[in-house]
Amino acid sequence: DGRAQPKKLKTSIAEAGSLQLEFGRLSEATGDPKFARAAARAHEFFFKQMKSGAKGKVHNGLFPVTVGLMQGEFSGRPSFGSAGDSFYEYLLKCWLAVGRPKDSQVLEMYTA
Repeated sequence: DGRAQPKKLKTSIAEAGSLQLEFGRLSEATGDPKFARAAARAHEFFFKQMKSGAKGKVHNGLFPVTVGLMQGEFSGRPSFGSAGDSFYEYLLKCWLAVGRPKDSQVLEMYTA
């Protein structure tokens, strides 16, 4: 399909969920919203997975620590250790960075 293949097939949810702040700031600095829009797709993905239960792998807003980059499948168990806790911290930081909207999917994931 012409897309470059990733160098790795899986990543931690912390890594996947942490790009929104950096890319949001890049959009602010350049005046180009495409960076923030691209990064927001990760949170949209996680929100949809939370709402659907991700085939029984997401419980009460807790995600397994690893997500596949090609198909979006989760593996491992939820954790508040190094591979998982940053994901939840970044949810709160992202919500704060965009002005604390009350109808935020990011806030809903954080408080689930």
